Amino acid sequence: MAIASASNSYILVGAEATYGTAPTTTTGAKYLRYTGESLAYTAETTASEEIRGDRNVSDTVRTAVGVEGDIEFEFSYGTMDGLLEGLFQSSWSASTLINGTTLSSYSIEKGFSTQTSGVANEFFVFTGCVPNTMSLTLETGSIVTGTMGLVGKAQTTYSGAALAGFNNVVTSPVAATTSDVFNAVSMLTLTEGGSAIGNVQSMSFDVDNALRQQRIIGSTSLAGIGSGNFSVTGTLVTYMDSMTLYNKFLNETASSIVAVLDDGTNTYTITFPNVKYTTATVLAGSVDDDVIVELEWQALYHTATGGTAKIVYT
Repeated sequence: MAIASASNSYILVGAEATYGTAPTTTTGAKYLRYTGESLAYTAETTASEEIRGDRNVSDTVRTAVGVEGDIEFEFSYGTMDGLLEGLFQSSWSASTLINGTTLSSYSIEKGFSTQTSGVANEFFVFTGCVPNTMSLTLETGSIVTGTMGLVGKAQTTYSGAALAGFNNVVTSPVAATTSDVFNAVSMLTLTEGGSAIGNVQSMSFDVDNALRQQRIIGSTSLAGIGSGNFSVTGTLVTYMDSMTLYNKFLNETASSIVAVLDDGTNTYTITFPNVKYTTATVLAGSVDDDVIVELEWQALYHTATGGTAKIVYT
């Protein structure tokens, strides 16, 4: 007996032309680099409340099914571009992505091996998956890491096939990227309010589409997925060397935050052109420690950009 090992697993992602229907060509079907995942088929049940003389429960009824879970990753050039389109509900245009209103869905396949050869032969295909949330953490001395949360419609499973691709329909998926993972040591520069800022300990941000499941009578499956506001919030932790950032919080001064990630060959410029600081705390945590400023911020719509967030790659 061979027990499946995470080291012999893979994730494959493909854009759907029709919501909930797995793609049948290689277009957009690509292996994904990841560090962990929790994608799972979910089911809700309701137990009968009939009163019986023998104190037993007479039945349960499955009332809803779906897919939920996260994909964890180390951020690298080109790896998340497809899913970022789904998260931003927009498309790359001239190397630029700005949040919009066009919902896209994806099929995601997980493959595991229970063979001594290590070749995947047990497969889980999740359809109708839509990116709901994403967090990205840029912290001193660390690789840039992220988590993307998805909501989906259904799952199918199959066994025995040696080739990957949504029930073995797509037999030649695109290989995973090979670009270096970004780090916050030598590959990151930050700009705040148009000026370089070099006293930062960490920055993180969270994107939330506030997706909601749409259900109808006569089916346990989702009829569709609805979207809420595109919300981006973040944190910025800096050493205390002036009152500049704290005063922006006090005065509700609009600012901007730009993160440039450069692996030496390729770059992403992530821009939040209109932010306001919602909390700010100056902390002298303990003796022999540095004073830090912890700020929380909310990204807002920017008229000239036409959105709340923008990513440009070169």
